[in-house]
Amino acid sequence: MEVRYWQHPAEASISSTDEKEDKGSIHIYIDGSKTDKGVGSGIAIFESGQYIKSIQRRLNKKCTNNLAEQLEILTALQYIETTQRTDKKITIYTDNKITLDKLRNAKIHTCLIEETIRKIIEMNKANWEVKLC
Repeated sequence: MEVRYWQHPAEASISSTDEKEDKGSIHIYIDGSKTDKGVGSGIAIFESGQYIKSIQRRLNKKCTNNLAEQLEILTALQYIETTQRTDKKITIYTDNKITLDKLRNAKIHTCLIEETIRKIIEMNKANWEVKLC
């Protein structure tokens, strides 16, 4: 599917009444933003359709939107891994195609990308199922 047809994470259904949603899964929504006023990012975490936690932060003005989103994916994985969850299925939603492409490209060797890939591999070995969209 072409990028222009992707659904924005803000438009995604998070209702537990949606039959297509895996009711036991953990859904994490990531967003980063850069404006003249600064750089910020946020995470919203839902489990079984219920709101669990949100994390927001301001970042250094030198940080890019892409770096903000990459940082929050890693932060979300680290947070979820340290909490006791019976369901180990995670779906992370981001609107940042650059970040998704970098995570899928074995030739990319930036610090955040490598650390995120290591975290996903580590979690998969511990029976977590991590999906990025």
